[in-house]
Amino acid sequence: MTAPPPGTAPRVRPAYSATTIIIAALAAALTLSTIVAVGWSTSSEMRARLRASDIMPYPIAAPQWAQGAAQAWSSTVAADAEIIHAGDRVIVLERSSNKDPEAVLTSYAITDTGLNQEWMSTADLSKGTVDDPEFLLWNGDLVRGSTLIDLDTGESSQAPWGENAMPHLADRLLITCEDSGSCSAWSNEDGITTVWTTSIEPRSGAKYSDMYGALTVHERSGTRYIRITPAVVVDLDTGRKLDLQVPAVDYPAIISLSDGWAVLAKDSEDRWVIHTYSLGSKKSKDSFPSALPLTSSEALIYAPKPRPLTDIDTIWKKGDVSIIPVAASLDSNGCATELKVSGGPSMTLPSLSQDSDTVLSSRPEVCLKEIRVNTDASIITVGAQDQLDPSSFVLMYDASSGEQINFDGIDPAAGGNLMLIDSSTIVGYDPVSGTVRSFKPSA
Repeated sequence: MTAPPPGTAPRVRPAYSATTIIIAALAAALTLSTIVAVGWSTSSEMRARLRASDIMPYPIAAPQWAQGAAQAWSSTVAADAEIIHAGDRVIVLERSSNKDPEAVLTSYAITDTGLNQEWMSTADLSKGTVDDPEFLLWNGDLVRGSTLIDLDTGESSQAPWGENAMPHLADRLLITCEDSGSCSAWSNEDGITTVWTTSIEPRSGAKYSDMYGALTVHERSGTRYIRITPAVVVDLDTGRKLDLQVPAVDYPAIISLSDGWAVLAKDSEDRWVIHTYSLGSKKSKDSFPSALPLTSSEALIYAPKPRPLTDIDTIWKKGDVSIIPVAASLDSNGCATELKVSGGPSMTLPSLSQDSDTVLSSRPEVCLKEIRVNTDASIITVGAQDQLDPSSFVLMYDASSGEQINFDGIDPAAGGNLMLIDSSTIVGYDPVSGTVRSFKPSA
């Protein structure tokens, strides 16, 4: 993808077109992390930038990982399984294949010296699921489609939303939307209750049942926003839809910025145009044709922090992509094959064919699609499409040298998987031996 916009958007199923995938990824990139206020300016736009913050749905890797990874402990669990991070626990998932809805779940508490088993249960994971969606950590519950798993006991129950309403996680609320356009926010802090319900029709041919996953929450001037599709932004606390006056019928993406919004749209001549808006204003302050071509062969990877409107001018009006840390080359399926660091090295990504005799062998080849950088763009993580955990990845690179950071005993070509537990703790799982290893940055 070389161009369309950005923010962490919900995951889009592979059935979408290349252009839609581009839009979702770029619209998921201009909006991550937190800006700390260091002073005040007389400029209202500057004050807005300083107040902007994002709540990320996954941990951000610390820059110290560039020094390497050192093992802290190891434990043994079931082999030929999958692993999920759930707060201070890991859940080991055993099933006959990665598409089998019948699963055995075992919960382990993460300690300073290893894993301690808490409970074991069975669950039917077929309810309200399409393909193989992520498990979402919703306070004390693990959510999979319309199945809830109590993390204290392992007991499963049916969620109150319909089976065709794919859930989105946004901070401490769960958002579900039906294809009819009915969307609801749910809280489970004192039993499961509805916070709001509203009707929001998705745009540009999108279907809510094609969207799922953990969302970035964008706080702007005291209001918390989420993007439940690339072109639908709502107030997380009220369900009110962001209302912008867009002079176009087709606008497939809204980009969240620290001091405003940008909309990617098509004009009457079928050209891509960018419209920009200040916070609190429905009327566009500027419009211009995109200086970047929209292509499905490259993805621009943004740092996880809110970006100002001036970045839109730099990138989309002037065509200057030097401020973007990483570009990824994509194959015809939208899978990353090479990474290029701005002003730095290039890395050819390995082909990770899952030909080992594990539960993942039904996935003949891993599509590397979740490319992330940390806040200072010193660390790059590469994750697989259809990963079960938002914090999962399979490869990590030092952006300054281009060298891969190795995690001893975890082989991604044999189904090995890694998860960021927090910025300085990574847990890896080897499905061949059933070994779970914890890593810290090397001293």
